[in-house]
Amino acid sequence: MKTSTKLILLFISSIIILSGCKKLSENSYPKDSIVLSLTTINGTELLSWTKVNASDFKRYEIYASSTDNIDVINSTDKLIGTISDFEKTTFVSIDAFSDTDSILTNKTYFKVAAVLQDRKLSSNVIGKNSDIIFSGKNLFFEKVIPEKGFLYFANNNFNDQIIIDLENNSKKNVSFTQSISTSTPYFMDADLNYSLLIPTGSYDFTMYNSENLSINKTVNHTDYFYNFAMHNNHLFAIYYNPSTGGNLLGTYLLNGNSISLQYSINTPNSTSANYIFVSNDGTKLYIVLSNEVAAYNVAMDGKLTYINQQFISSNSNALTLNQNGSKFIAFNGDVYDDQLQFKKSIGFSNTGFYCFSQDGSKIVYGNNNQIEVYDATTLNKIKSIPISFKNLTINSITPFFYNNMLYCSAQGFDNNTFQQTNFIIKKSL
Repeated sequence: MKTSTKLILLFISSIIILSGCKKLSENSYPKDSIVLSLTTINGTELLSWTKVNASDFKRYEIYASSTDNIDVINSTDKLIGTISDFEKTTFVSIDAFSDTDSILTNKTYFKVAAVLQDRKLSSNVIGKNSDIIFSGKNLFFEKVIPEKGFLYFANNNFNDQIIIDLENNSKKNVSFTQSISTSTPYFMDADLNYSLLIPTGSYDFTMYNSENLSINKTVNHTDYFYNFAMHNNHLFAIYYNPSTGGNLLGTYLLNGNSISLQYSINTPNSTSANYIFVSNDGTKLYIVLSNEVAAYNVAMDGKLTYINQQFISSNSNALTLNQNGSKFIAFNGDVYDDQLQFKKSIGFSNTGFYCFSQDGSKIVYGNNNQIEVYDATTLNKIKSIPISFKNLTINSITPFFYNNMLYCSAQGFDNNTFQQTNFIIKKSL
């Protein structure tokens, strides 16, 4: 064989070998040849794209980012999902989020690629306003005041508070060493200013301005309080009666830096473990007595009238009331009316909490990686809305309404960084 012929055959073989080792390239196919769009079905946002009908199809790859510059070849850290069935062309959209404690106002951007034998076919980039209002690492959600749109988070050492203000879309760090919990009472004065009430002892408590946690006043009293709740100028407390050695439920009037007892009533089977809940309109009051709940009507002057007491199957210190207290939900998802008659169970989740919409028409609660919406009258489920993030295991969802919009404070475990991550999410119903 002539030398020239050998060289030609060697050249052809090299081309064949090199073509077999060809790296994936987005430029092999025209860009934007997959048409990507965003649709909403029953409150759930879906990514939808045109089908790729190719014999060498391997999978779809879905990418999300906080910027619109998504390189489907090199941005594997932004990959949020894969689909191996070429007929399936929808995906539930997932928000990108920040690694720092920050208010997020950016959009989330999405792109889809079809992986073929030796090339990728890419889509256009689409963006949507992020559902996430706030993202923070290694924080602990403590409380929300829905009427003001304030949320409180503590750092690891519980010596610093982060206050999120939804109205002004702002974040504030405050040095604060007191303990705030979901059951911490708050008080609204005549000027619609809110304060948190934190006991500093069994005979006094301190009122902190909800906006910056500065001290409003310290209130002293002579009765030994076990637990208390507030509505307007009335403080309702279970207190120890030294003359009888028993406990009473009292209505106190707040006046400056002191309070005075106005009315008192016996509390059946009461102990120091009781918890008190008052409806937002101040007309109903409930006391949790281990596996029992006692219900009371509340008059304009704070006087209490006993309604009924009933065994409930949920051994919990948490009740969720609607606006006027005509319904409440026990911790296990059982719904009762104000006569303490069981109505229906809407289910239990150890990752979520319950809330009523401000108009009382809906019930929302967190259930693993989704929130479920119920009709508050029929107690039938309306729909489920997924809440999911890349590499994150959700372990707590607290829904609430502010200005008639649904928000959720969600906490999850980041499987990459092994850190607790907190979010505030806004969802459309």
